[in-house]
Amino acid sequence: MATEPIVRLQGVSFAYPHAAFSLRVDELALQPGEHAACIGPSGAGKTTLVSLIAGLLLPQQGEVRALGRAMSELSPSARRELRLTQIGMVFQEFELLDYMTALENMTLAWNLGAAGDIEPLREAARETARAAGIEHLLSRKPRQLSQGERQRVALCRALATRPRLILCDEPTGNLDPKATGAVLDLLLDQAAATNAAVLMVTHNHAILPRFGRVIDLAAMTPGARDKAGAFA
Repeated sequence: MATEPIVRLQGVSFAYPHAAFSLRVDELALQPGEHAACIGPSGAGKTTLVSLIAGLLLPQQGEVRALGRAMSELSPSARRELRLTQIGMVFQEFELLDYMTALENMTLAWNLGAAGDIEPLREAARETARAAGIEHLLSRKPRQLSQGERQRVALCRALATRPRLILCDEPTGNLDPKATGAVLDLLLDQAAATNAAVLMVTHNHAILPRFGRVIDLAAMTPGARDKAGAFA
């Protein structure tokens, strides 16, 4: 019996109002345990694709399914719950809360209302922090951390819920090669341990051999464009 993809897009089109941008994806699937990199020039719609898969945006046409759910059929609160509990997201700018410690940032899903006891999430965060080599930094706030340390905190936050799907938008864009390698080691090792699917948006072609599949969004949607450059 075939396993349902973790992510499937069919006949998807999306356009921002009042912007010279359109994205079309006829078909795209991501299987459990698959690690894929998404490339393409600025304006190809890479961040838009991640936002559609996460349910932050909804397509004007077609269907986006993630984790067996059609995003357009879910309420905003149901999509939010799915992101909090089953989708780990890592952003280029980290998006850490300055007034929280590293551990509090890592367990943000519980603070935002994810159901359940916080202790298992804290223990998972500590375990991931140990793997990342930052367990000794859990009581520090983001301003007390280096850029590479903040990125590891952001990654641990995404991994702490043991998500089935991990979406990364240029998470190594601001890191040097050594820090980039460490972040990739942690991400891919932890994802493999839980059979999580990974989709990473990147401009760094040097890291593409680390992934089992490369998705060239420009080749997939040759009409996609963004003259303002705001949605790359």
